[in-house]
Amino acid sequence: MPLYFHKKTNHLELSIWRVEEDLSTLYGLLGTLKYEYKELAEEQFNSDHRCKEWIATRVLFHQMMGTAFRISYNENGKPRIEGTPLIQLSISHTKGYVAMITSTYAEVGIDIETFSPRIEKVINRFTSEMESPPTTLLVDDYRKYYIVMWSAKETLFKMNGVNNVDFQNDIRIVPFQIKGKGELSTTSTLYENGKKYQMVNYQMFPTFVLTWAMDNREQLFNIEG
Repeated sequence: MPLYFHKKTNHLELSIWRVEEDLSTLYGLLGTLKYEYKELAEEQFNSDHRCKEWIATRVLFHQMMGTAFRISYNENGKPRIEGTPLIQLSISHTKGYVAMITSTYAEVGIDIETFSPRIEKVINRFTSEMESPPTTLLVDDYRKYYIVMWSAKETLFKMNGVNNVDFQNDIRIVPFQIKGKGELSTTSTLYENGKKYQMVNYQMFPTFVLTWAMDNREQLFNIEG
């Protein structure tokens, strides 16, 4: 199981795993949990692709957390760790990769997005004029700019775990220059008590971008402000 990327701080741990194993090998990596998860996967999914993605997620989870815990989901589809509300969890997938983040400090979100020209067809659906790229942005970075922006909004959406989010109006990203890695300044109206300023981290890889965030509840401010 090749761990492609790993980061650990005092407050969070995140990993990216490049999934190169076939489904049979993945089951073997689960050890004593193999038959439990094999039955669950076959009950839920008809395709080997979905089974593989689901099982790969559990393999990475147990490598990070041990075998004592299980993943479950709340009514909005947000993943959580059964038996321990003290540890927060977020998960993302893209072609051939699984990304996961945990924290004992605050809610977290993570997203991983493959670079693809398809982003150009949906730009107007999730961005506003205020989020247009700076005029100094290199032409070659135009597509990546919007993929990073989409990924950052996905990360905030996953962190908040709410439904019916309008990416164009509920989450705003301050225009930025593309770098190898950095922080994005954002505001969102996904909170009952107001609008919130939130930083989202990003890191570029050869075929995809990774974004992640940890909730900053002290950054809540009045929506009129």
